[in-house]
Amino acid sequence: MPMMADGRVLLISNYRFAVGQTLLELPAGMLDGAEPPIECARRELCEETGYRAGKLEPLLSFFSTPGMCNEELHAFLATELVSGETSREPGERIENTPMKVEEALQAIGAGRIKDAKTIVTLLYYDRYVREGR
Repeated sequence: MPMMADGRVLLISNYRFAVGQTLLELPAGMLDGAEPPIECARRELCEETGYRAGKLEPLLSFFSTPGMCNEELHAFLATELVSGETSREPGERIENTPMKVEEALQAIGAGRIKDAKTIVTLLYYDRYVREGR
């Protein structure tokens, strides 16, 4: 979960062919082989948004759909962001969409954020992390 210096969360608008919609999401991606999850988070943040994290902290890990597969997702808090160039894959339709955390939480309640990893991570951050910052 990339947090910008001004307190906004860096979401992306990402066209998802499987659902035929552009979704508001946190940047994410698949592990490359035995790549550690924290390195995947660092790489995907840069590839999709162009930002590099000065600091990455583990937030939580969870299973996406344990009734069907063993996919485990790992969420990190990325801070001390420095902007740079993206290296998106051909065909990716991604646009950086920063917003205030409160706005993102309202978007969840309004059904504008439908991506499960984004919902889980934002709600976890709001409930268990943000209060302590």
